[in-house]
Amino acid sequence: MDVNAQRAPAPLDLVSLGRDAWQLFVRQPAAHIGAFAIVLLLGTITAGLLTPALLAGYIRVVDRARRDEPVHATHVFDGLALLAPTLLVGLIYVVAVALGSLLILLPGVVIAVGWCYALWFVALEGHQTGAALRAAWALARQQTGSLLLLLVAVVAANLVGGLFVVGALLSGPLALIALTLAFDQLKGR
Repeated sequence: MDVNAQRAPAPLDLVSLGRDAWQLFVRQPAAHIGAFAIVLLLGTITAGLLTPALLAGYIRVVDRARRDEPVHATHVFDGLALLAPTLLVGLIYVVAVALGSLLILLPGVVIAVGWCYALWFVALEGHQTGAALRAAWALARQQTGSLLLLLVAVVAANLVGGLFVVGALLSGPLALIALTLAFDQLKGR
């Protein structure tokens, strides 16, 4: 057997991931709800222009909380230091998914899944726009099955949570926490 051959990635355990996300959330629920509310409010006020940077800030909040560091809702503003690469990733992502969706939906879905972790590569690994998109695409190709299951679970949870205001304030942060924890697992961090 070739020692340099890569092992097949282990599939994500969605039940454990959900439990870990919940445990991380309940340690500091006010910080998570506050950070998510800031992303929603300022993202709306700025017509979405600050949303990618604020999401990157929230991803960093989750990463800090995962490492048992203290977090505060205002730490979401740390993402503004990544304004240029996150804005470019966000714009490219939205335009590509929209154009792909005009071409019979499937190309839009493929792009949405393939680049879904681009912001995480910017926020947690310091990639610039092109490198983040390439790394996200490579991760999606390597972890297609796990990633699809994860995204279906996250979308379902957000649809159910979105039926109620309080539900959305729980499902949104929990989804971002789960996605960030899954990023670590999918990357083998």
